[in-house]
Amino acid sequence: MERRSLVNYIGIAILLAGMATGEALYWHGLRSAQDDTAESPYDSRVYQEDVKRSVGVFGLMMDQGARALHEPKAMGIAVGLSAMALAAACFLFASQMPLNSAEPAGFKDRKPGVEPEALRRAIPPDPSKK
Repeated sequence: MERRSLVNYIGIAILLAGMATGEALYWHGLRSAQDDTAESPYDSRVYQEDVKRSVGVFGLMMDQGARALHEPKAMGIAVGLSAMALAAACFLFASQMPLNSAEPAGFKDRKPGVEPEALRRAIPPDPSKK
């Protein structure tokens, strides 16, 4: 198996496993949200005003974002997006690899119309061009 194919297969496996895990986490979050009716003390207006006063609006957004990542639905979305990004990196890396591992180094960089020495020796000259 070529390295390029192997990297593509790894990307596919990461994508499938990440999307399945993300979907399971998101589904679990939907089911557990129906059971959870109690509100968090962090959602109170007093807490939000206190955080905003001490660290500002950006700090409040960071605090809310960090707490939101601990919920199963947000974790599922984060896992799915991370799997897509990692799989895309694998596919991009595989596309930059040569098609055939037997291809000589620098083969893509040669100038068009200029044949390498090995090709000139292997191909007999065309008699009609004399």
